[in-house]
Amino acid sequence: MNPTPLTLTWYGHACFGLRAGDHSLLIDPYRPGGFGGKMALPPIDDTFDAVVVTHEHDDHAALDALIHPAPRIETGQLGPFTIARTRVFHDEYGGRRRGGTTDILSVEVSGRRLVHLGDVGHSPRQGDLDALRAARRIDLLIVPVGGYFTIGSAQAWEWCRALSPRVVVPTHAADPRVDLNLRPIAHFLASSPLPVEEVGRSVECGEALLSFRNRVIVMGTSAHRSHALTPRHPAA
Repeated sequence: MNPTPLTLTWYGHACFGLRAGDHSLLIDPYRPGGFGGKMALPPIDDTFDAVVVTHEHDDHAALDALIHPAPRIETGQLGPFTIARTRVFHDEYGGRRRGGTTDILSVEVSGRRLVHLGDVGHSPRQGDLDALRAARRIDLLIVPVGGYFTIGSAQAWEWCRALSPRVVVPTHAADPRVDLNLRPIAHFLASSPLPVEEVGRSVECGEALLSFRNRVIVMGTSAHRSHALTPRHPAA
């Protein structure tokens, strides 16, 4: 039996939508115009069955800014989606520098598994890996790569190597619409041992993406990808 078609859409920053048939889930909605106008991202105008967030910061948990409000859920079952969490820190100092904890979200749907690392700010610990490896293999790993507020490229690759996902989706990086101190995705891609594929803002998570070779996909519009792939700062 063929699995339900699953589509991943990137809205900006660390916000993604998942659609499986008639069911939908939004992850980490940002606040348009947040941080004094630094988050110059458009409102999210799509509808969702529910919203799940990794942590309470305004660029990840702005449910009140959604045009079409949806209920927030924490863990458990929502239609075909099964949601679990692993608690980690926002930085290398037990959360004291960047604002406490953040969750890693694991979403299983129709025989596929997506993991969103939230704003993790440290290298993987054995307990984190044990928790994440207890379920089925990770098909898509959404990993922050912009540094400063989260891990940067070197630690992002530590997580990727440790978890061995089929597809890596870098996020939370420099964006012409977000005036935050973030490094471009290009710094992460420069040390990639995997082939890199540029895609649009939505991608179908089917056999063509998941069944052949492991890869990195860079999501977004052509203008965003052009910016993201051009370093603006010295590599760190």
